[in-house]
Amino acid sequence: MDKEEQQSDARHWVVGKVGAGERLDRFLVRQLPGSTRGQVSRLLEVGSARVNGRRGRKGWILCAGDRVSLRAAVSWDAAPDSSVVLSIVYEDEHFVVVDKPAGIPCHPLTPGEIGTVASGLVARYPEMAGVGHHPREPGLLHRLDNDTSGLLLAARHQEAFERLWAALQREEVDKRYRALVVGAQLPKGRQRAFLEALGARVRVRSGPSARAVEICTELLGHLAVGDHCLADVRVHRAKRHQIRAHMAFMGHALYGDVTYGGPRAYDGGGHALHASVLGLRHPITGHALRWLSPLPGPFRRRIELVGRP
Repeated sequence: MDKEEQQSDARHWVVGKVGAGERLDRFLVRQLPGSTRGQVSRLLEVGSARVNGRRGRKGWILCAGDRVSLRAAVSWDAAPDSSVVLSIVYEDEHFVVVDKPAGIPCHPLTPGEIGTVASGLVARYPEMAGVGHHPREPGLLHRLDNDTSGLLLAARHQEAFERLWAALQREEVDKRYRALVVGAQLPKGRQRAFLEALGARVRVRSGPSARAVEICTELLGHLAVGDHCLADVRVHRAKRHQIRAHMAFMGHALYGDVTYGGPRAYDGGGHALHASVLGLRHPITGHALRWLSPLPGPFRRRIELVGRP
């Protein structure tokens, strides 16, 4: 048994016949009453689990006799960083709306990382620390990829978080995006498919599979820009990389999104996606609210470039 397994704050199990052939994450959910798959996944992300002394991954298939240990989670609170300049388009004592620029992460990917929206939020609103589902995402109701710009919602206290989270789950929050994509003609309406995670990437399929979840991406309209187009897209319960991967699956990859087969951007930047509209009912008063974010300058310059003959 290695030193980490000997820690007094660690828990230990030996896999029996029942657990043999089971994935590590499912095994741990079963061993930890009241836990969720998401909570266990986060423990695995920070290296809290070991199998026979080696760092455990959630897809690890266990064998009878394997020794599993779980130590206390590494502290991963978002470290305050007052150097992060946030564009706040709305704030009250319950929640805030941030207009995030492209190129800044929403939350830290390693303990102690700064320079993120999360670290800027807790520097400006210290009461956000501990609000939400995970200390690295204080108050954040949803996330945007690093290269995605636009509107982001965060709660300042737990009651507001829970009410807004419930509204998101009921698909009562209107989230719309603008995407610069390949192809001058797009279909319109709700496009359904299935999405499955593949490590750092995702894959979209036309039919269900054991690991895939159903997704819906609504195409509201588009404007032709040369041999590209500027598409208005709505998603109510977006999964990670959903718009990027689903548009590529339909043959309309995002400009600059080389990860999913899009053309490399002339300016060397990432994918062209902007969260342009956010609409919701206030979690406390019930008043209808709506915010619009104009396309940032770099995005507009890209449209000009691809629209030239």
